[in-house]
Amino acid sequence: MNEAIEIIEPLYKKNKLLHEARFLVLMAKGREISSFGYFFEAHEILSKIKADADKLNIHNKTAFYVNYITNLVKCKFYKEALHTLENEFTIENALYKNMLLYNRLLCYLFLRDTKNLATYITYDLDAAPFPQNYALKMIKSAYFYLNGEFETALSIINSLLQAKSSSDNMQYYQPVATIFKKLYTVLQKNSLQKRWPEKDIKSLQDGINEFEETAPPEFKLVSTYLWIKDEIELNLTKKQIL
Repeated sequence: MNEAIEIIEPLYKKNKLLHEARFLVLMAKGREISSFGYFFEAHEILSKIKADADKLNIHNKTAFYVNYITNLVKCKFYKEALHTLENEFTIENALYKNMLLYNRLLCYLFLRDTKNLATYITYDLDAAPFPQNYALKMIKSAYFYLNGEFETALSIINSLLQAKSSSDNMQYYQPVATIFKKLYTVLQKNSLQKRWPEKDIKSLQDGINEFEETAPPEFKLVSTYLWIKDEIELNLTKKQIL
């Protein structure tokens, strides 16, 4: 991709086909390096060609915006991602709509915006394919957790842990759901305690450590996992036990 860009860069302004080729190559490069965790580098690349997504007659405009918004969330630019979703881009394609709903809910989750979470988790989350439906329901459970409704949060997570899927990726998503369950269970059990028992602390830490040791690198970058990891660290800090 770098070699292609090097050839195209001095020529694309005078050639529409090369202009489109440059857009496609840079979009692919941004997506690729984002998948390896270089979110800010990817943002720099994708921002450079954002105007071209609207200007050029390219059928990949939708793919660009999905990748652009997804990477904004990875960069923790939640307000910018929401602004783009609400003002710059709309989509009717069902698959992409589910991906963008996932990103929208992630923004509200990380912002702890339970009011907007409440609005969007009423959507039919079962309509999305795996793994989107699985991740969307984890976020739905987190909404009830943020409102202190641990019973409902646990009920949603337990149903996910009992779900069957032929997808090879289920072996990585279920451990994430298990970590959600561990946190909800510990909080429900110790809601009136100033300090948590050591065994409960160890259970949470072991869940994170095991996932870090066994999951492929790309799954350690999944936003729902990053959120629950941060949430556990936040709770442990509050209890002054880190």
